[in-house]
Amino acid sequence: MNLAEQAHTIIKRLLELGIAPSHIEHSELGPFSIVNMFNDVNSPIISDSVTTGFDENIDVAAMKALAEWTERRAFDFGHESGQTICQTDRSDGFAAYPTGVENHRALARQNSFNESLERFVWATWWDNEDISFEISTDLSDLERSLIAIGSEFQNISQTIRIKPVIFGMDDHEVSIYFSELTTGGFISGGACDLKSNRKSTTIRAIGELIRHAQGANLIKNGQSAKTFYERRLAYFLTEGGVKAVQSRLNKDGSKGVTLPKLKFDSEVFHPASDVIYVHRCLFENQPEFVGGALERLCL
Repeated sequence: MNLAEQAHTIIKRLLELGIAPSHIEHSELGPFSIVNMFNDVNSPIISDSVTTGFDENIDVAAMKALAEWTERRAFDFGHESGQTICQTDRSDGFAAYPTGVENHRALARQNSFNESLERFVWATWWDNEDISFEISTDLSDLERSLIAIGSEFQNISQTIRIKPVIFGMDDHEVSIYFSELTTGGFISGGACDLKSNRKSTTIRAIGELIRHAQGANLIKNGQSAKTFYERRLAYFLTEGGVKAVQSRLNKDGSKGVTLPKLKFDSEVFHPASDVIYVHRCLFENQPEFVGGALERLCL
C-alpha cells in the first residue's frame, strides 16, 4: 500500500468515527507542496485549528498534515478519557505513523522523541545563558533556496543557524533558524533529528520558518495578533524582540544541555489506533515551549 492509499484508509476511518477534517487544501510554494487540514479557521495568522504538511512530495505533505491532525485528536481523546500520558496542557512530543508502514511503532517513537528533544533543548538554551551553542551564517544550498521562498512574504536580510550543545547525544542535533527582517524583527523555525537525516531536519525547520514569515507578513500588514502564539510572534517583530534575540546571541556559555530521563515513552490509545499509531515521549521536568513569558523566542 503506497502513501496515498494509506492516507485514504486513515481518512476513511476518521470519517467513520466522525473526527475527519472537513476541509483539505493543497497549494504550492516553489517546488514544495503545502497541505492544510481543518474544520474551521480561527485566525488568519497562525490558526491552531489547522494542521499543515510541507514537503517536496505532495503525498508526504498530506501525510504530515494528517499525522498532526490525528495527534491532536488522540491528545484530546486521551485527555478526556483520563490517560495519564495525556494530562498536560499541550501535546508536545506526540507523533503519529500509519500502521500500514513496516516498523511504524519505531518510526513514530523516533519522531516523538525528536520533537520532545527539540523543544527541551531549544527552551533550555533560550532560558539559560550558560548553555553554549554553535552559530553559523554559512548555509547550504538547500537552506538558502528554502529561505528564498520565505522571502516571498518577508524581506529577510540575514539568517543564522543555531545548534545548542547537547551532552550525551552525539547522534542527534537540534537546528534553530533565526531570520532577521529588513522591516524589523526576527522569525524562527527549528527541528530535531538524527544527524544522518539532516535534509529532513532542514526542510521541517525552514518550513516552520516560512509559516512564521507568512504570519509576520499579515501582522506587519495590520492583522491583530490575538492568541498567545500570535502575540509572541508579533513581539519579536518589535524593537524589544530584536534586542532580546541579540542579547541571547551575544551570550555564549560553557555548558551543554543535560537531558533528564523520559517521563513518558509509550503509545497513546485513541479510536483510530487500528490505522494510525500514536506515540508520546516527554522528558521529566520538560520546560514550557509555547508558554511561559511572552519574551521567549520559542515558536
